[in-house]
Amino acid sequence: MFALNCLLHVPRADLPTALAEVRGVLEPGGLLYLGQYGGIDHEGEIAGDNYEPKRFFSWLTDDDLRATITEQFDVVSFKAIDRSDPHAVRP
Repeated sequence: MFALNCLLHVPRADLPTALAEVRGVLEPGGLLYLGQYGGIDHEGEIAGDNYEPKRFFSWLTDDDLRATITEQFDVVSFKAIDRSDPHAVRP
């Protein structure tokens, strides 16, 4: 199963429950690939978001994201990728 930039819209307080639900539908030994923007601590709407209604984002620092994931999963690999893209939306 993979989740690519979708769980970043889950409020931080609800993320452990969401990950537990994901784990619950995986077959034993199944893998979850989770890719999402992060590396910063921000929760809420962001300036410059042109979507209506405004989208909610919950970005976690790499350490916080990894800690939250390890509550439900054994982490096989965790890589932070430089997000210095000038086109990326930031808070």
